[in-house]
Amino acid sequence: MDNCLFCGIINNSVPSLKIYEGKHAVAVLNIKPATKGHAIVIPKNHQAYLHSLNGEELLDLMSAIRSVTMLLSQALNPTGFNIINNMGPGAGQKLPHLTFEVIPRYEKDGLNINIPQKDFNQDELVDTQKKILNTSRENTINTLKAIKEGKVQVSPEVKAEAEKILAQVEMNKDPLNTINKQYSKKLDNILND
Repeated sequence: MDNCLFCGIINNSVPSLKIYEGKHAVAVLNIKPATKGHAIVIPKNHQAYLHSLNGEELLDLMSAIRSVTMLLSQALNPTGFNIINNMGPGAGQKLPHLTFEVIPRYEKDGLNINIPQKDFNQDELVDTQKKILNTSRENTINTLKAIKEGKVQVSPEVKAEAEKILAQVEMNKDPLNTINKQYSKKLDNILND
């Protein structure tokens, strides 16, 4: 993107203090650091969301984060790290380019990162789990159907396996019922101990 700050850093049209570069990601020192060594890891592909990256880009991005934490550990000897990602405007993402903040932590660095925790509501959590698992199940069924119908090209062996799995998944109309009962009993035991 022509006017993206992070794309400018990647293509060297915006000056930066690069500390790492891989095939699909770079890391630069933050010019307004929260702590000494505060770095930003940036995928080279201009995407706002993590799930928009392909598998190779994602692996290289995670490898870059790992490499940066190792470099900072060796060079600056922090006592820990915060790795922060704000994905989407609702999470506070200021520019529509995915980034990860790698913030070294030191004794008495004055940085306070608190994530508030709400009261536990078992019914709400179980409902959320159901929505997520139902979405996952529907996505799986749609993918298997696309394979069965030839919309996704795969080997005959994979197609046969997909058809077999699709039949099993479609037979089990309520796979969440058993899971929820097991979870609820275990959770009740934990909370009552």
